[in-house]
Amino acid sequence: MHHFFVITPPGLEGVGPGGAGPPAPPPPRPVPGGVVCSGDRCDLLRLHLGARIASRILLRIWEGPLPALQRLSSAVDFGALLPDGGTFAVDESGGGSRPAELIRPVEEAILRQVPAARWGDGADAQRFLVRLDRGHVTISADATGEHLHLRGYRQETGVAPLRENLAAGILALAGWEGSTPLFDPMCGSGTFLVEGALAALRRPPGAERTFACERWPWLDPELVAEERDALRAQERQAPPAPIHGSDKNAGALGVARRNAQRAGVFEHLHLARADATTVEPPSGPGLLVTNPPYGRRVGEEREMEELYRRFGRRLAQRFGGWRVAVLFADPRLEAALGLPKATGHALRNGGIPCRLVVADI
Repeated sequence: MHHFFVITPPGLEGVGPGGAGPPAPPPPRPVPGGVVCSGDRCDLLRLHLGARIASRILLRIWEGPLPALQRLSSAVDFGALLPDGGTFAVDESGGGSRPAELIRPVEEAILRQVPAARWGDGADAQRFLVRLDRGHVTISADATGEHLHLRGYRQETGVAPLRENLAAGILALAGWEGSTPLFDPMCGSGTFLVEGALAALRRPPGAERTFACERWPWLDPELVAEERDALRAQERQAPPAPIHGSDKNAGALGVARRNAQRAGVFEHLHLARADATTVEPPSGPGLLVTNPPYGRRVGEEREMEELYRRFGRRLAQRFGGWRVAVLFADPRLEAALGLPKATGHALRNGGIPCRLVVADI
């Protein structure tokens, strides 16, 4: 049994990594910054392939008091995590003005165990993380490599883009599971729509990319191929319910179409050009989710408040029975929209503090 730390976007720790089923017992435990869970090497691979919400996954490889760090070479098999001749880097936190005291024992253990291992900082370098907290040291291996939000399809973005895993997390916070209609009336580059389609189709978000752990001698390539095939076998041919998106900006819709095509879900989306303040609801009810403009430029405050008031009136008039999830960066705009009996969730979008508000109309 191995221990994993699944890093999630702030505010989404309680949702979990999302994806292809939980690892082995005990159940995942939310902590600040992520989720702690346990499992075997298959679980680690499944987490990566199916993780819709996680940002990165770390394999815990050693914990102990700081003085015991000098005996690390006999306690950890670094040859299972780094192939002969592989490059590696060691990052530390908590070492203060003397970081070498944390880094040096790890580097020496790796160089002693792995033939021709060498330091490096490129994209293929295996990263190890050493953290000191009140005299206790935790060492982890980065099992992910490139950030998990990088699915590969979103090569173009709109004005206020959401990371893919944040969009997937918002859908989960809103309680959407893919069996009811989904609608984004200000869809921009289409991230909510694509993530919704991938989830509804049960398509693993990591199916078209590789991960750092796939280079480990510890992980058999045949096992990797079997797990990928097993997850693909669970995919649906079509979403159980329609997925609609609209935007009044023709350029944004073009970006959404191209992103959906790259993700392989374009045929499952219904896209149209429309103004959110006058749009008609598609067949439903279901979940209306959107990330409207924040109005960060000078002089836009009144214009944005009027937009939100008009949008709020449209929701009240035409979207009875729908659940609504809207991401706000300004409390005044939230007040202008006027959602009834809303539940709020503190999140961050691109470093901007935000609040996701979920309400039933």
